[in-house]
Amino acid sequence: MPTPPPHPPEVLRLMRLAQTMPDGAFGLPGVQAAALLIRQAQPLPRAQSVLCLQGEVILDFADGGFVRLRACEVCTVTQPTSALPVQGEALLLLLT
Repeated sequence: MPTPPPHPPEVLRLMRLAQTMPDGAFGLPGVQAAALLIRQAQPLPRAQSVLCLQGEVILDFADGGFVRLRACEVCTVTQPTSALPVQGEALLLLLT
């Protein structure tokens, strides 16, 4: 008797998850994630990584440094950080 074909792994569509739950938390395998839609400068909750899903954002670090993230770019964060959308709004995924 032939064996059934293997099942492909489940695909997680991060953009869809974040768009349906802006400002909400959800679980991913091995990590906690929270979507955050920002329209103005605001401090970020503690996160290990910040993934910009849509728009562009400037991450302003407590030590005076900054990083500009564009869509599909990620940055590891190790200190208090504020986020400022470059234009309009930005959709971020905070990973812990």
